[in-house]
Amino acid sequence: VAVLPFQNIYNDPSQEYFSSGMTEEITGQLYKLESLQLISRAAVAQYKDSHVNLRQIANDLGVGSVVTGSVRQSANRVRVNVELVDTGNEHTVWAEQYDRELKDIFAVQSDIAVRIAGALGAALSQSEREHIDKPPNGNIAAYQLYLESQALPLSVSKDNLQAIEMLQRAWAMDPQFALALARMSYRQMFQAFFGDPQYGDL
Repeated sequence: VAVLPFQNIYNDPSQEYFSSGMTEEITGQLYKLESLQLISRAAVAQYKDSHVNLRQIANDLGVGSVVTGSVRQSANRVRVNVELVDTGNEHTVWAEQYDRELKDIFAVQSDIAVRIAGALGAALSQSEREHIDKPPNGNIAAYQLYLESQALPLSVSKDNLQAIEMLQRAWAMDPQFALALARMSYRQMFQAFFGDPQYGDL
């Protein structure tokens, strides 16, 4: 299975981080299922804004199914369209549109993963279901900061510093947000490689 980059249909480049974040999170949810073989994020990244047809993508990646989608965020609401396609015949196996409040986005991500697994006949263990249903944190504002930070490159010092600052704010909002802390530590390690004295002893 390949999860292709979700499209941002809000026509606002500043919201691109959110569609990218949705792709990452749904991919992450599906990675938790041992019965599915998922193509890596790096392999599918090349198809962002690509006009290559699904059959060609299937041949390139060697997959039998692809997940496509689009995201639109406006104020405190989000609309997510998602589709699971059989690349052999290009028929839709499952599709759904979610129009929810932003605070319900974790439930949307979990439901998409469960529904895709069901459509593909993948059995979920009790442990896998619990992992999927567990939200990454309890503060949606902190989660948005986390997603914004993910869009900033590691390889550019000033961008990496901005991401670290975002993650620090996210962790301050929710001290239980372990993923934000882990990503912040990872970026701080890279900042040390840039010779930044603040992180040189890490």
